[in-house]
Amino acid sequence: MIKQTFQLVRNFSIVSFSAFILAITLLAVLYRQQVVNNLLTLTEKKNVILTQFLANTIWQEYDVFLSSTQTLSDEALAAHSQTRQIKEIVTQKVEGLSVLKVKIYDLQGRTVFSTNFSEIGQDKSKYDGFLLAKSGEVVSQLRHRHTFTALNTTLEHRHLLSSYIPMYVKGNKKDIIGVFELYTDITPLLQEINQTQKNLFLGSLAILTIVYVILLVFVKKADRLLKIQYQQLEASEVSYRTQAKELKEVLDQLQQAQVKLVNIKERLELATSSAKIGVWDWDIPDDRLNWDDYMCELYGREASSLTNTLKQWEQTLHPEDAPQAKELLYQSLQGKKSFHTVFRIIIPNGSIRWIEAHAIIQKNDRGEAQRMVGVNIDVSNQKLAEAELQRTNTELARATRLKNQFLATISHELRTPLNAILGTSETLLAKLYGEISEVQKDAIKVIDRNGTHLLQLINDIIDLTRIESGKMELQRQQTKINDLCENSLVLVRQQTFNKQIQIHLQITPTLPDLIIDKQRITKVLINLLNNAIKFTPEKGSVTLKVTSKPEAFQLNSANTESSPNSTQTWIRFSVIDTGIGISQENIGKLFQSFVQLDSALNRKYSGTGLGLCLVKQIVELHGGKVGVISEEWVGSHFWFDLPCDDLLLRSSTPTLPIDSVDPPAQVTSEAPIVPFCILLAEDSLPNIKTISGYLKIKGYRVLIAQDGEKAVNIAKSEHPDLILMDIQMPKVDGLEAMKLIRQDSALKDTPIIALTGLAMDGDREKCLAAGATDYFTKPVRLKQLAIIVEENLRVAKQSSESYQI
Repeated sequence: MIKQTFQLVRNFSIVSFSAFILAITLLAVLYRQQVVNNLLTLTEKKNVILTQFLANTIWQEYDVFLSSTQTLSDEALAAHSQTRQIKEIVTQKVEGLSVLKVKIYDLQGRTVFSTNFSEIGQDKSKYDGFLLAKSGEVVSQLRHRHTFTALNTTLEHRHLLSSYIPMYVKGNKKDIIGVFELYTDITPLLQEINQTQKNLFLGSLAILTIVYVILLVFVKKADRLLKIQYQQLEASEVSYRTQAKELKEVLDQLQQAQVKLVNIKERLELATSSAKIGVWDWDIPDDRLNWDDYMCELYGREASSLTNTLKQWEQTLHPEDAPQAKELLYQSLQGKKSFHTVFRIIIPNGSIRWIEAHAIIQKNDRGEAQRMVGVNIDVSNQKLAEAELQRTNTELARATRLKNQFLATISHELRTPLNAILGTSETLLAKLYGEISEVQKDAIKVIDRNGTHLLQLINDIIDLTRIESGKMELQRQQTKINDLCENSLVLVRQQTFNKQIQIHLQITPTLPDLIIDKQRITKVLINLLNNAIKFTPEKGSVTLKVTSKPEAFQLNSANTESSPNSTQTWIRFSVIDTGIGISQENIGKLFQSFVQLDSALNRKYSGTGLGLCLVKQIVELHGGKVGVISEEWVGSHFWFDLPCDDLLLRSSTPTLPIDSVDPPAQVTSEAPIVPFCILLAEDSLPNIKTISGYLKIKGYRVLIAQDGEKAVNIAKSEHPDLILMDIQMPKVDGLEAMKLIRQDSALKDTPIIALTGLAMDGDREKCLAAGATDYFTKPVRLKQLAIIVEENLRVAKQSSESYQI
């Protein structure tokens, strides 16, 4: 509520009285100051005239005397007769005037004359008034003196104007010959001014009093009106207070919103600054484009150089990206597309930057675009990295392709002669060409054994290459642990027999089946068993032990690598020997490619150093882990763990392992009753002799084609029952030859077996796509080849008979 009314009459009286007194006083002071200033100016002008008059009068007559005063002492100068004559002249000249004293100074500041003789000889050289007069200025000072010695008397309480005036030679306003000082009495004039000031004050007071009375009457009337309005205002104060309270709440909310807005703005600025994001705002109707500081930095521009129009942005666009960026902007304004794009800009120094831009459009009620707000992000480094990555990937793909081509060539060139070597040794050992002596048999076994070792080395290198390139695909199938272990032991039993080593198999009962690539896990077991046998002295022992999780968990505490997740069900395969063992400093070197621990061991125990590396890679492909526990001259314990309950059986086309010794049980290797015709397409004479000779002994009729073109022609003319097709042949390769053969309707069901030295990833799929019935890599055992041929002929015959029925 309103606590106190505005007391208009009282306040008016106080304020107006104070204002009147202040105005009257100020008026009187200003009047007196102006009059006094005028008086002083007028008196000073009069003194100047009087000084020049006296100078012209005195100097003409006493020039010689005044010019020689410097040779006289102060006493002599004061007592000089001409000094008294000058005083008489001055007294006569100023008689009746208000001049009370006259002094003359030479240019050195010495008082050479004064109407008061006691002042002659005084030094005024340092007085400001003298110095200014000497330089040609007139200087006056108003002073009040309690006592003052005039020409002939002493005065009290007088207001004096002291004027320092330069003296010039008559008719010359340039040469100053001395300085006059005149003391003029202006006391009567000031008294008159003071009296006039009093009269002015009283007159003004009377006038203002009348004005005050008149205004007071109006003020009283206004006071009555204000009281009425005050009552009305007091009555409505409650509603105003309510409105004020509501307004305060709104203001508080606005203040809180403003604080939040400031916080959001600061966070946004921090985020955009930290993330190097430029923010821009385009006023579309006015074509006014605003950039923040980072936008200017991003585009290499100074804020002062911006024209703030869209055209300036368009001028920065790279010529190749400008049309697309402008078109997208136009379509965004039409509402057809969102403005999200990447383009290049050219900054003033000529360099190019990649910009990622995003924007939103604000529209009015009529759907017209009014404002566009967006961000720019510098993605130049990302683009450069992508380009570099693309170049690296291209080079890597090229290197991988060249490596694969090299390995495929090496594999083919090695497998082709190996096929003849192993095939010939197998034929001789089978005594198909007649009886051989024991010495010959031993020599052929050496050839066969070393050929097999060389084949194993080739297979290991190719497998390692597949794993490292990530192209090895596991052919998983459900496998019984007992069968896996027994088959592996069969393949190494001859070695244990030769060294009189005892071999043991310990399998925990009721172990589950595994879903694994049986061929490759068999290779893992054979590698570990071969190593154990190789490094175990004669009459030692080797144990293959398979345990479930509880025992595996206990063994994991001492391994060389971290154990797998203990919550998973794991099966541990352990190969334990009583061999020479491994020192602790050498354990870390295991499982590396082409590494053997000791050169002396390398000479004593042959090997490539690939076995354990392949073991580790194959086990890890199955999601498992590998480790070793060993003590020098005591023995070694190699183990690997495989998961047994989280792998699904994948559908795959099983292939017969190239080094398998377990042919299908239902197929026999006896010669067929009916002589079938087989076309052998092969360009290697040793392989032709080996394979054709073996097949002829088996009772087959064999046709030979040493290039792909002849193979196609013979197949179309002779219609063989089965075709053995090499892939890398002159004129027409095997893939193209198979495609041409399959075009003949009479040969569309003829079995074609791709028998090739190509063993790289994808080769099998290429052969099957070209029309091959089956695919095998060289070298292939002749017994195995006979089984393959017989099986394919049997299937083809059954299919033909079924069709005829």
